[in-house]
Amino acid sequence: MLVTSLINEEIWLTTEFKEIYWLRWGVEGFYSILNTRLNLENFTGQTAESVYQDFYATVYLTGMESILTADANADLAKKQVCYPQQVNHVVFLMQLKIRHLIYYLARVILIQF
Repeated sequence: MLVTSLINEEIWLTTEFKEIYWLRWGVEGFYSILNTRLNLENFTGQTAESVYQDFYATVYLTGMESILTADANADLAKKQVCYPQQVNHVVFLMQLKIRHLIYYLARVILIQF
């Protein structure tokens, strides 16, 4: 269901709303990923800076996840199987977080010595 206050059908054609709605669907899907998989609404701090850091880190992780899983998902899509396969995004994001943390800690340790 789509609700709008734009009721003048001479200016706003109903068919255009269908296209706009489907363009918006990707944004809604991304927002859902940020909330459900990455728990974006639970910030690690109370200052504006910590909220910005959490937001940008989350967007960075989702971008990295998209880039790093694109080839694997393309390969999986080519497979002839009964059910479509794709990378498990939750598992991949957890591994990505862990590897970024390990990389960061290794750099900190190397800098100290």
